[in-house]
Amino acid sequence: MTLAFGRLTQDFVTFSNVALIYYGAQQSGNATAISVAQENLNSAATQFRTDAALDASYLSYIGISFVSYSLCII
Repeated sequence: MTLAFGRLTQDFVTFSNVALIYYGAQQSGNATAISVAQENLNSAATQFRTDAALDASYLSYIGISFVSYSLCII
């Protein structure tokens, strides 16, 4: 469970870093840097949605298995 939560946390950190780079490009006013940062942000957003959904699913499956296991013991 710790690995799944760690991966989910890393997904948030990675997306946040890309978003900060995009924000920095916006502040610079450089059209080329903004364009490249926008492409990277779009790609990171797509990857984030996929990875975060997968990691959240793993956590849900683990939670369901814990509940069902604890009900079987009782």
